Amino acid sequence: MATNTLYWVVYYCAIVCVVQLPLTVTQQQDEDNQSDVSDRCRNGIPGTPGVPGINGLPGPVGPMGDFGLPGATGPKGEPGLHGSHGRPGQKGDKGQDGSKGQSGQEGPSGKPGPRGYKGMDGMRGHRGAKGETGVKGDKGSRGGQGLPGTRGHKGDSGQPRVAFSVAKTTSTGPATEDQVILYDKVYANDGNGYNITTGKFSAPVEGKYFFTISGVRPRVTYSMFACLMKNDVQLPCIYSSDAYNRRYGASTNSAIVDLQQGDIVWVRLSQAYSVYSSANDLTTFTGHLLYSN
Repeated sequence: MATNTLYWVVYYCAIVCVVQLPLTVTQQQDEDNQSDVSDRCRNGIPGTPGVPGINGLPGPVGPMGDFGLPGATGPKGEPGLHGSHGRPGQKGDKGQDGSKGQSGQEGPSGKPGPRGYKGMDGMRGHRGAKGETGVKGDKGSRGGQGLPGTRGHKGDSGQPRVAFSVAKTTSTGPATEDQVILYDKVYANDGNGYNITTGKFSAPVEGKYFFTISGVRPRVTYSMFACLMKNDVQLPCIYSSDAYNRRYGASTNSAIVDLQQGDIVWVRLSQAYSVYSSANDLTTFTGHLLYSN
């Protein structure tokens, strides 16, 4: 097979050379044509293509081309798997109350619950109508003696109530001599021991008495000096003097005195002194029996 092929190649080149010879003599072709014919005679007829070689390595990636037109929508894919639960969303606004549903059928009674605590006593109800008198029962047997009762409070000893409280509503003085202060307003006079006309108290019973006197000095240049008296015996006094500043002054004093029935207690305003009072009852005289002998 190789020998036949070589034979035909040689034969072809001989013919080509003979055919091209007259053209060379006549010089109708230029030097380029002659060179081409000579090359064909030397190289011979192309042989049969060989077996394709192994593909070379891929070349570098070329620049990105323009985007093509969108392709046709593909068929619907199979549903994907369920994803994991997301985080809870924010609480939404409260919806409107729905309409009341129909009452369901009454269910079976449950077991009784534990007994509850005792409730508070309720308000007392109205008294009911009087019932009919029942049949008289048989006489019962005599009961045993009861326990002694508790001792009662001690009763009053029979001591008389003696107490008085009086006030002066007008001013007096300066006095031209020692005189009794008259108290013209009576608050209390239990036992009627105080005489509003004489201004003196007379002890209705023998015993110990408690007395208090109080007085106010006038604002002018007069002083006040008055004493509690038992009959003609001088007891505690009250005194106030402020001739330079011309201000009111007040004084008070008390005493516990033993009196026999009929003893006289009164208040003496000394000569040249004054005592002030008004409708506010600033000058007062009080006394009461502590206990009788």
